[in-house]
Amino acid sequence: TVDPSFKEKPLAAMHGKQVYKFSIEIPECRLWTPQTPWLYQLQVALHSGCELCDVAESTFGMRSFVQDLSSEPKGMFYLNGEPIRLRGANTMGFEQLDVMRGDFDQLIDDILLAKLCNMNFWRITQRPVQSEVYRYCDKLGLMTQCDFPLFGVMRRTMGCEAMRQAEEMIRLVRNHPCNVILTYINEPWKNARNEPHRHMLRSEMEDLFEIFDKILRYNHPDCVIKHVDGD
Repeated sequence: TVDPSFKEKPLAAMHGKQVYKFSIEIPECRLWTPQTPWLYQLQVALHSGCELCDVAESTFGMRSFVQDLSSEPKGMFYLNGEPIRLRGANTMGFEQLDVMRGDFDQLIDDILLAKLCNMNFWRITQRPVQSEVYRYCDKLGLMTQCDFPLFGVMRRTMGCEAMRQAEEMIRLVRNHPCNVILTYINEPWKNARNEPHRHMLRSEMEDLFEIFDKILRYNHPDCVIKHVDGD
């Protein structure tokens, strides 16, 4: 149901892109878990008078995922308020190849094989992947981690471009309940790989990652963020 106050305050569409926000209630919603990967579909239609101008749909799941940074030992994860341990592995591209080949039966088999091996989590290493990968992980109940494509260093001239790509990354995964963790860099090298004239130092990258945090929280408040995966 649409928030009634939204109907009472119509907003005119002006030239260029517009952003309208309103609340939709889902009473007694079913929560997404790896064991019960319940999904919803949002359908939107745009009318001008009696004319249908456009339609769109998006699938999503309802869940919470947080990390406790004050407990002893620190770092326990909680899915929908319940403690959960991540059991999984890194992936290095086979799931992308499945999509590129259009072999979705193989993608399904790859995900189900991971679950048969008692995994509940994939770290999709050092890159975002096609939305189809996340979509099938949503359906089959496998949690994922999405990495920003940085390995050890960041060029000094690429800060603004990195911020733009960070927002693109979060918009790619934010409606996929399977994706529970985001990280920014794999293993920062010491002293900018001994090229501080070309690459940011660790302290400078941390300053940039604080900006990333604000961008990601604005676009997707319900995710766990790790600045660095390797330490």
